[in-house]
Amino acid sequence: MRLITAALWAFFCSSAALPAAPFLRGDADANRSLEITDAIQVLAFLFVGEPLASGCLDAADADDNGHVQLTDAVYILGYLFRGGPTPPEPFEGCGDDDTLDDLPCPYFKACKIEREGLILTTPDDLKLSGYYLAGGPPGSPGVILVHQYLQDDQQWGDFPEELAAQGWIVLAFSLRGHGESDPYTGGDLSKILTDPRGAPVDLEAAVTFLTGEGVADTNRVAVVGTSIGANLAVLASIRKWARAAAALSPRTSAIEALAATKAQGMAGIAYYAGELDNAGDAKSLEEATADPSTVTILSASSDHGIAILRNRPETRGEIVEFLRSALGS
Repeated sequence: MRLITAALWAFFCSSAALPAAPFLRGDADANRSLEITDAIQVLAFLFVGEPLASGCLDAADADDNGHVQLTDAVYILGYLFRGGPTPPEPFEGCGDDDTLDDLPCPYFKACKIEREGLILTTPDDLKLSGYYLAGGPPGSPGVILVHQYLQDDQQWGDFPEELAAQGWIVLAFSLRGHGESDPYTGGDLSKILTDPRGAPVDLEAAVTFLTGEGVADTNRVAVVGTSIGANLAVLASIRKWARAAAALSPRTSAIEALAATKAQGMAGIAYYAGELDNAGDAKSLEEATADPSTVTILSASSDHGIAILRNRPETRGEIVEFLRSALGS
C-alpha cells in the first residue's frame, strides 16, 4: 500500500509541474535534526500508513537510492548509533537533491520556502506574472493575494512567506496593466476598477491555477485583497470561487460593477476599513455576509488597503486565524 501511495503522490505532483522544495536528507519529521524520531517516522510511513510530517518523500530517502524503504530507517539508526556513513547531501543544510529520482518534495516545512515565479494565462489569453509558494503538500488550504490599484504582487512584503510557513499554498499575481503582466486593453487603466471583463477574469485564472496545477484543496480556497483586491475578494465569495476571504477597504459600488450583480450571497469574509475611509461600506457589507463574518474599523484612521497591513501588524494574525476558522483548517 505504501508503494502505491508513493507512486500516486509522485504522479500527482509531477503532473502539476510543481517545483521541488529544498530539504534536509533523513529529516523525515522536519525538525532540522537527524534523530531516532526520523527512523520511527519512516517506519510509521511504511507500515502504519502515517503521513510524513516533513511532507517530503525525498527527505525520508536517507540513503538516497531513489526509494523510501526499510533500509532508510536502518541507515538513519546506523548513522546515529553505529558510526555509519553520513547521509548524502543535502544534509549539512537545506538544499536540492542532485540525484534524479521520482520522489516528490512539494514542500519541506523546516526549510525556508522560496517564491517560484509563474505566468498565468487568462480565459481571454492575457499573460499575468506572479509567484507561488508551496507551504503545504497537495490538498492543503490555498490563499490568493490580490493587490490594490497601481500596486503589484510585490506589495505584500513577507506576508506570503508567513502564510506559507503556516502551511498555506500561496499564490500572488499582478492584475492586467500592473507589474509585469500584460497591459489592460479596456481603455484608460482606471477603468479596470469597475470593468467586469478585466480584473475578475484575472482572478478566475488564479483560482483555476491554484485548484488545478497549484493542487490546493478546492474546498479550502481563500482570497485576501486590498482596495480593488478587496472588491475581488468579495466577488470571489459571491461567485463561490472561495469559501473564505479578507477584504481590506472594500467599496460596494465597485464590487457590484465588477460582479455585474448586487453584493449578496457572500459568506466567510473578514472586512477591514479605516474609520475615515468610507467605513460604512465595510459595515454594510458585513451585515449582508453570512457567518462567519467580522468587521474591524480602525478608529480615527484613514489607512486604505495595504496601509492597514503595514500600519497595524496584528491584522496579519487576525486574518490567518479567521481564514483557518472559516475553512475549518
